Formats: sequence, C-alpha cells, structure tokens
Amino acid sequence: EFDMPIQRAIEQARVWSASFPNSFAPHDYSPGRLCVEEGIGGAVYRELELLGHKSEHWGRYPAAGGAVCSVLKDPHSGLFHAGADPRRECYAIAW
Repeated sequence: EFDMPIQRAIEQARVWSASFPNSFAPHDYSPGRLCVEEGIGGAVYRELELLGHKSEHWGRYPAAGGAVCSVLKDPHSGLFHAGADPRRECYAIAW
C-alpha cells in the first residue's frame, strides 16, 4: 500500500475492531470498541471518538493485534520480497 516496501507496510500502526466475538474461547467481544495501536495520530484517535467509537489505546506492536507474513512478487522485475510482522515471533523468506 502507498508504494511502501512490504516490510514497512506490515509494520505500520493499525486499528482493529473488537465488536465481533473472538475466535478463541471464551469468545469475548466488546461491541463498538476499536483498538488503536500506538503510532496512530492523536487527531485520528479524537475523530474516531467523535464518530462514536469506543477507542482503546494499545502499545506498539501488540501480539493481540494479530500478525501477518507475506511474500510479494514484483511484476516488473520478477523478484520476490518478503515481510514478517514484529507483533509475533515469525519469519519471512523469499528467493
């Protein structure tokens, strides 16, 4: 996204919803709650509140924020690029 290298895109701060039941027991959920990772600007946080969201601040790279590993093939060069999320213990390798 936004012409970022894949690793940089994966490391960007994120926002996620807790409005739906969690996949894991006891399937907790918090209707209307948004989890906002550190790094999202204060102005964005305030705007979310003004829109009626129950925003909750989270630290940087929380494991509870999920994680992704990804490989991308550059359509022009044919090279593979890999990225791994620092929120969890994981690796990404491309060759």
